[in-house]
Amino acid sequence: MVVIASGSIAACNVTGLVDGLRARCRAPVVVVLTCKAQRFVTKDTIQFAGGAAAVVDDGSSPLFHQPDHIWLATHARGILVYSGRADFIAKLAAGLAVDVASATFLACHERLRMVVPSMNPLMWSNPMVQRNLECLRAFGVKISATAQGVAPEVHTIVELFSSLLATTQNLGG
Repeated sequence: MVVIASGSIAACNVTGLVDGLRARCRAPVVVVLTCKAQRFVTKDTIQFAGGAAAVVDDGSSPLFHQPDHIWLATHARGILVYSGRADFIAKLAAGLAVDVASATFLACHERLRMVVPSMNPLMWSNPMVQRNLECLRAFGVKISATAQGVAPEVHTIVELFSSLLATTQNLGG
């Protein structure tokens, strides 16, 4: 599995998310950090406290003897964006691949993809943000958020994503 942390304050919870996904799905988790996520959480914290199999960012050397986003698209069962900032969601909706995180998301278009937005309610209610989320939904991306744009509790995300993975796997995806 791949978790992309895009840098809202909710990124502080990514270690718990990784740990929960590893335990629930019994599979390794690779985390891709955006530059903005690194303001809230470090690679070492994610790897040692969360138990991530690997942590990738724009400054990483390829871990898999080919571009990381291509390797991840080939091997990942699913991709989860947590926590989805408004600007990162806009990049995804526009199909931009400007960093390893957005390139990974775009390359994983044949996998289960879920975005967990996390932003201030004023930003969440902006029609442009809602349009970007609708665009992602139209391409089969699952969106999980509370009514005000706040990310659900980590255990809720773990349960939802693992259930979606199990359903996708049972359908041959």
